[in-house]
Amino acid sequence: MKSSLKTLPTSKDCAPQKGEYNFKKESFLLNFSSLDLSLSLIRKAQSKRKFKKVSKPTDGFFSMLRKFLIYSLILSFTLDSHSMALNYYYMIKKNDNASTLLYRAKLRPIYAKSGTLFLLRKENAKHIPNIDLLFPGDRLFFPKTLALKAQHEGAVQITQRNEIIFNDRLKIKQKATNRTLANEPRDPNSPDTQSQKTAKEVQQKVKSLELINPETQAQSELEISLETGYSRLDSSLSSASAVLLSRPTLGANLKWQQNWSQSMSSFIRWNYNSISFQDTSSGTVIGGNKQTTSLMAVGLNHRLSQTLWGTLELGTREEIFAPSYVTGTATLETKPIPYARVLISKKLLEVNKLNLTGALGVSYLLGLSGTSYNVSPGAEYFTQLKVSHKFKRLSIFALGEYAETSQKTSLTNQTRKDFRTQFGLIIPLGKEE
Repeated sequence: MKSSLKTLPTSKDCAPQKGEYNFKKESFLLNFSSLDLSLSLIRKAQSKRKFKKVSKPTDGFFSMLRKFLIYSLILSFTLDSHSMALNYYYMIKKNDNASTLLYRAKLRPIYAKSGTLFLLRKENAKHIPNIDLLFPGDRLFFPKTLALKAQHEGAVQITQRNEIIFNDRLKIKQKATNRTLANEPRDPNSPDTQSQKTAKEVQQKVKSLELINPETQAQSELEISLETGYSRLDSSLSSASAVLLSRPTLGANLKWQQNWSQSMSSFIRWNYNSISFQDTSSGTVIGGNKQTTSLMAVGLNHRLSQTLWGTLELGTREEIFAPSYVTGTATLETKPIPYARVLISKKLLEVNKLNLTGALGVSYLLGLSGTSYNVSPGAEYFTQLKVSHKFKRLSIFALGEYAETSQKTSLTNQTRKDFRTQFGLIIPLGKEE
């Protein structure tokens, strides 16, 4: 698909021609006593004017938007980690669970109505929704009274950063006891045998919590959304450059996700976008400048912690290129480019059923050859903010994204900046309470 449109004049077009002088400035400079000084000042003023950068209409908007999204995400991550560091916490290891940790810390009674497990669940209500389902790397927070009591019992040590470390002597002593009793017959009713059975039952319960129950939880989800935004394309050749701005874009997204467990899911998604570029000087649309792009990808989501998710996505998407620029007219083309995408998302805020999620990601765009011009590998960097609200039968969400894509061809160097917003629904497929 090809199209043509007019673009902004370049810095070469704005440069002063030979023989042009500013007579007011020249008459003012002749008042100086030295002619050499006046000539040097004139040359300096002309050189500054010659290399003055031409301002773009949307430089300020895109720059402020990018800084706001990046700084807000960095600030939220920093405040979250700083507030967590002020409390007494324990870093979850593999096969850890809340009941076993309280038993090792000698904090009893555990299962009473107002026991230590109840206090631990209350302390972590904002950070860990389900205390029975812990992931390695999570921070399990202890109330100050419980942490100091465990330290007084000699079961744990507390560092200067309020991190709880269990005493390794307990493990060494337990290993020595196990070696001594390895060849002795065990009584099935002994406390040691019963405690081992309880630990196995707890581990089996934790594993069962990770699975999806088809009677009460949705095994798959369907996400439908509409998309709009703005796009800007900067394309530079050896002799000229083009700056192309779009009218509000219009697109649609469709995503189907299969939930394999509480911490693992796969998905396939499709995207369609219609972009109309306009002349930046007068705002009029040149005929045939409308471009359509599509995307098809598959991916995998993995839960890294209670509030942190990682996403890997592979697919093909169409990119817009401006391979030629002749007499103020740019020619546009779309080409399919394979890509790989990595996304890290974190739940920043949760109030009742309202969630705020932030994400940072990068995409690697492969090269393309065998056409009229070759396309080199490129990269895309993007940030996202997503607000969602869950109802009984479905969820609604709004998403904002800012992305910058840089890619070179054998003819041009180009950078594309996009600001997108999505509004959509998430429909669970299956029974859900």
